[in-house]
Amino acid sequence: MGLELRFLCFCFVGVCLSSCSSFITKSNASLDQIWVYVELETSNKKDTTIYYFYGKMNQSIYDEIDRNPKAAGLFVLSDVRYTRKEDDLLAVYEDEETFGNLVFRIEDIVHMTLFKEDPVFIFEFDELHDSALQLRKLRSNMD
Repeated sequence: MGLELRFLCFCFVGVCLSSCSSFITKSNASLDQIWVYVELETSNKKDTTIYYFYGKMNQSIYDEIDRNPKAAGLFVLSDVRYTRKEDDLLAVYEDEETFGNLVFRIEDIVHMTLFKEDPVFIFEFDELHDSALQLRKLRSNMD
């Protein structure tokens, strides 16, 4: 194998490894999640529904929406919390059948606010439903 061919092979492998490294960094960055409060408006032929949720969203999705208000696609809201209509208490959106994750269209976002931490730790005790109180106590015992 000639010296020129070895050099070309070496350059090719270097470029491939560099591309892989860049892809892995971007993939890991997209796994970073942030807490948000989001108001969503979904419409169909019969009615329009407005949702108010707290949850975690991928940082990369948040950044894309921030850069491009006309962004489109789907996003996952995980570890969802919501305010119950019956008593205005913050509750955890999770039960025996669901994990507390919801999928929405980016186009349905009406308003979004960034939070530093889980709202379960921001709200006062008397503003929390039993599900949120249990989670707060459980997480507090872990620290």
